[in-house]
Amino acid sequence: MIKTFLAGLMTFIASFTSMPYGAGPTVGSSSHGSSHNPIVQEKMIPSQPSSPADIAQIRQGTYVGTADRALRVEFRGEHIFFTDGCNQYNGTLDFAGNVIHVTGITSTRVACPPARMRMTDQFLDALEGGELFNPAGDTAHVYLRHGSHTIALRQA
Repeated sequence: MIKTFLAGLMTFIASFTSMPYGAGPTVGSSSHGSSHNPIVQEKMIPSQPSSPADIAQIRQGTYVGTADRALRVEFRGEHIFFTDGCNQYNGTLDFAGNVIHVTGITSTRVACPPARMRMTDQFLDALEGGELFNPAGDTAHVYLRHGSHTIALRQA
């Protein structure tokens, strides 16, 4: 039984380490072949920021990454809990309009594949000053934009 578990765990880990950083199609990639981590997508997002009513709903929702389902984000009022498939994180959540600010982030410290750690760093950056967008009245699809990157999430 332990051998089966370890074999499954090794297969799971290998699925992350065998995919090079930025693997997968990315809309808007340059002709020089630059690419981004699969969780961070440059794509069209709604032009209107999330409304206060939508943010109130989002603050009570659980979302997963659309490009990488290992990312799971749970908003619970003034708190955020998330996992990148490797470590667990939590912090205090605040909004100024549709701009998200997360402070006091704590996490577990499990060694992760380098590509997973880069994705997590990008997501953590987006949690400080990223803007939330969603199609009007549709809180099942949320986009967190930070700089030129957009992280697409959908309701779990």
